[in-house]
Amino acid sequence: DLLPHPEQWLCPREKVAKIAGVWGSGKHAPPRGLRNCGNTCYLNAVTQVLTASGPLVYVAQQHQKDHCLRSGKFCALCQFRRHVASLSGGLEACRPGPILESVQKVAKGFMIGRQEDAHE
Repeated sequence: DLLPHPEQWLCPREKVAKIAGVWGSGKHAPPRGLRNCGNTCYLNAVTQVLTASGPLVYVAQQHQKDHCLRSGKFCALCQFRRHVASLSGGLEACRPGPILESVQKVAKGFMIGRQEDAHE
């Protein structure tokens, strides 16, 4: 009762294993805090979890805006790549700008500054 193999791999297994090894070894940058920009705790919590996923970060870093299939339209992976890039070069808390700018494109009911929960 094994699951069928996917038709397409986003990232080859060997690279996932290598990334997971590096991610678990402490050789990556330390986590960086995100500023609360007006009731954005929900957004920051989810963003921190996604940013801590080595394979997802790898896929985002490989995603090139010039070759994005959603060129000219909103692309969550492009925004996530911008966010990951914004984390380099410091240890202080930063503003989750790229994610914050696009939250309403993902969830139209979310309003910046209004109380929200991560499960929503």
